[in-house]
Amino acid sequence: EKKIVNQQKQVDLAQQQLASIGPLAQKGLVANARLLDSQQSVTDLQGKILDYETAILTAKQAISKATQDAIDAQNTLSSSLAAARQQTEADLNEAALKVNMQKGLIAQATDPATTAAITNDQQPTLLYSLVRNVDGKTSE
Repeated sequence: EKKIVNQQKQVDLAQQQLASIGPLAQKGLVANARLLDSQQSVTDLQGKILDYETAILTAKQAISKATQDAIDAQNTLSSSLAAARQQTEADLNEAALKVNMQKGLIAQATDPATTAAITNDQQPTLLYSLVRNVDGKTSE
């Protein structure tokens, strides 16, 4: 944007020069080639300003796209993690139900002494851990 400001100053100066040469060229005091050169300079400088403005807009669009892509990636990751968490919780609940069912079946199938031992808080302690496989490595 600073380049645009500087370029605009150059355009203004070139236009002033063109304005001062114009009347002289009409009177024949300055060659028409010099007038054409001044006009060409103004046009070239204005073209550079347009190029700079286009580059700025392109860069801003790229930044906006990159920002949106980052937001989309974060949302996808969050959604994926939430779904994995819900599935894991459902699997844990299902496993707990199966364990309780198996305990009940064991209690019914065993003798009264074993049944008493199971119901008197002498049950084996169950330990759950969440294991993930990330980049080929297992972590808890």
